[in-house]
Amino acid sequence: MKVVFHVGAHKTGSSLVQTYLRRSARRRVASGTAVIPRHHVPELIGWGNAVLRHPDRLRRRIEAEARRRPAVLVVSDECSLGRPFEQGVPGLYPLAPELAAALACVGEGFDVRVVMYLRPIAGFVESYYLQTIQEGAAHTFDEWFAGIDAASLSWSTAVHGLDAAFGRPTVMIGDFREFESGQNHFLRRFLERAGITPWTAVRHRHQSNPSISQAGLNLALERNALLTTAEERRASRRYLQDRYSSLHSPRARPMPPHVRMELDSMTAAEYERLTGPERARDNAR
Repeated sequence: MKVVFHVGAHKTGSSLVQTYLRRSARRRVASGTAVIPRHHVPELIGWGNAVLRHPDRLRRRIEAEARRRPAVLVVSDECSLGRPFEQGVPGLYPLAPELAAALACVGEGFDVRVVMYLRPIAGFVESYYLQTIQEGAAHTFDEWFAGIDAASLSWSTAVHGLDAAFGRPTVMIGDFREFESGQNHFLRRFLERAGITPWTAVRHRHQSNPSISQAGLNLALERNALLTTAEERRASRRYLQDRYSSLHSPRARPMPPHVRMELDSMTAAEYERLTGPERARDNAR
């Protein structure tokens, strides 16, 4: 059985992949592809903490799935490498090397493939900020970004940590910009990277985890400071996604242009190295 660890990153289409795999369950299972349901994953991975403290939980679940003899098992969780920003620790996914090593130990003995998607740093930072607002935060972009060491933002820590833990030929790095060609194209490319033969033509119409519009951002910044419970925050997020999402009007763009230009200037060359043809040739060897 091949085990595919889809480890994110956040804001790179992970919810879309998970929703597609869930909604195509009957044909997927008939084709020999199994998935650990998304609602089971937190206790097995839990921002990486569960893999560090209780690796036996995920290992036993993988072994149980193997006894059913699927050709492929997909474990998809964008939290596998921890949080992208850790308080007091510079860098992007700073705990990724440690968590990748723990995940590799869990998968030892299986035919493992790892899939991770990257997104240009400026777009990732802005999108993750908007995610914090949807989750109930009330800080402005400038307030939030002031707590981040911009000079340390790099995908290399996560990618090199995965390479060291699993071996570079096993780690498939995708470029989130493929989403610009449509979500069905994005899903087909995910299946290719995972080494999965599509069970049918990829035609997925569901929109997963949309971002918020500028009107939604303005409303949230006014209301979020008044939210006091987890249920209120969940209800507010549902309301924003129903009434003020990027599906209805253009997505909010809170990042100042000079910040975007600076991040692009600092990180564009590295991003192309990590997602470009040279990396793809190494995977093909």
